[in-house]
Amino acid sequence: MPAGGVKSLGGAKITLLPGDTQNKVELGNSEASRLIDQGAVAIIGPFSSLVAFSVRQVTEKNRTPFLLLAAVADNLTEGGLKYTFRMQPNGKAMATLTVSNMFEMAKNANVPIKRVAMMHEEGNFGTTMGNHVEAFAKTMGYELVQRIPYNLRSPDSHLGAVQGEGVEAGPPDRERLLRRLQAHRGDGGQAQDRRQRPRGTRQRRLLESAVHRRES
Repeated sequence: MPAGGVKSLGGAKITLLPGDTQNKVELGNSEASRLIDQGAVAIIGPFSSLVAFSVRQVTEKNRTPFLLLAAVADNLTEGGLKYTFRMQPNGKAMATLTVSNMFEMAKNANVPIKRVAMMHEEGNFGTTMGNHVEAFAKTMGYELVQRIPYNLRSPDSHLGAVQGEGVEAGPPDRERLLRRLQAHRGDGGQAQDRRQRPRGTRQRRLLESAVHRRES
């Protein structure tokens, strides 16, 4: 029966060493260093683009391959790096796909979209995606009426801007966002929670507001 392992390395076995960055830059650096000190020959991850941007300095210094499987910010592979490799589409490709999919969904559902709003986290990932979505949306003929960045560790950090537009601070975040989006629809209607909307196609429900969310 075959012994398994990496044939070109004489049947060497692959051992997975776990590490948890907790979405923190400092911890990501220390975890990468710890894993390398324990004999890791490659680092896979992390999920956060902000953490990955810092960890790549550790892996470059130690000449350890760094495989990006989730973090998508474009600048993660910039700067003449020799040991950092991306295994999935970058931010520009994913943002373009997001807007293209929204366009196709609107077309198939026969729901014309002219104005959109976007909500994203304010870190490396969200800002990168947000910039690409904003730029590509314009080429598709969409008017971006709102761009709302927020802090992952303080989801309510955007409330100051919301309250500045006269939106009360009492309702849950979902209702605040719906109210804010509704104010730019120009139809004079009241924002509705999804549970209160009349039944319709799934695509129509998804296209009530174009809010981009993601990682990282």
